[in-house]
Amino acid sequence: MCGGISGGVAGKNQGRLFYLRDIVVLLHACNQELNRQTHPVAWSVEIFLSREIGSLAVPMFFVISGFLLGWYFLPPMGAWYRRLLKRRFFSLCVPYLLWCAIAAVTLLPFTILGNHLSGRELVHNTCLADASWSVTNLLRIFGGDLFGFPVNGPLWYVRNLLLLLLISPVLLWSMKRRLVGVVLCGMLGIAFCLHDCIPRSYWQFFESGFSLRGLFFYYLGMLCAVHDWKFTVSVWAQYAVIGGWLVLAGVGTWMLAGGERVLFFSIVQKVVNLAGVAGMWMLYDRIPGAGRIAAWPVSGSAFFLYACHCIILGTLFCNRSTQGMQRILGPSSELLVYAAKVAVTLTVVLLAAELLRRFLPRFYSLLTGGRG
Repeated sequence: MCGGISGGVAGKNQGRLFYLRDIVVLLHACNQELNRQTHPVAWSVEIFLSREIGSLAVPMFFVISGFLLGWYFLPPMGAWYRRLLKRRFFSLCVPYLLWCAIAAVTLLPFTILGNHLSGRELVHNTCLADASWSVTNLLRIFGGDLFGFPVNGPLWYVRNLLLLLLISPVLLWSMKRRLVGVVLCGMLGIAFCLHDCIPRSYWQFFESGFSLRGLFFYYLGMLCAVHDWKFTVSVWAQYAVIGGWLVLAGVGTWMLAGGERVLFFSIVQKVVNLAGVAGMWMLYDRIPGAGRIAAWPVSGSAFFLYACHCIILGTLFCNRSTQGMQRILGPSSELLVYAAKVAVTLTVVLLAAELLRRFLPRFYSLLTGGRG
């Protein structure tokens, strides 16, 4: 990481989650399926923000999660692990089950009416994509199989995080000796960058189960916290990393515009993630008043937004409604529609969070695992 990750790190990481909250909306607002030949500018802006910049959200979430777990580790291992599982059951597992059930009920009308209402299939490989209402099929609300995507797609991250928590004692033990931890982290990083070169049969379990991406970034964050690494980096070096991240994101957009889907492009994507994590970590320290902004009451709604933003995007902005907006606003309104998706989703979700927090605080606490 960078910039000194010692005192006050928990507060800073919560602040970084405040900014990541909005990036995940950018990531999932990219569903207009624009044609890059007919709408080159709108396509490039949408891809740059959603595909390149937005792809940073998941790695950063894993880094912060691993960092906080490593930072708060207190031996003995057994007592700490029991407390961890009990705490995470209520903060992660309960919200995961509730939000999957809410998504299933919310999206059910769209499934029943099919393309007439939504214009596209909203869910895949879940109980809503199958007409048979067996017990086995109902369990697919939480994933098509043990490692499949749940009905509420973005929550795959929560389930993968729960899996990583189960093996956290092994991860902590492996990094007890700093050199061993660094070597293992380097090996995971190389595998993450080059996993497209590895035969699918070898990495599929880690990609769909623990997620090779998640395992690497989670381990990286935990390693930095356990050994309390502090890196003194000059302001200009920080700007260089942030600038390099943005340049790489632009290169990725340009390669996609040219139809490049070769192995080199895949590696560029991974490097963008690596540079982006470092850049986002430092960017928080460069934003004036970042600490004050992250202390706003709405900053506590980061998990709430993450859990329900795709439900809002999938229902309010399905293909038919998006096409209707474009017909009303004109043929060159793609960027305006894209911005409207982000703005409306943020407004609706934050308003709902504030109302629930005020009038149904216990229910809100269950939905967010006690956050906010």
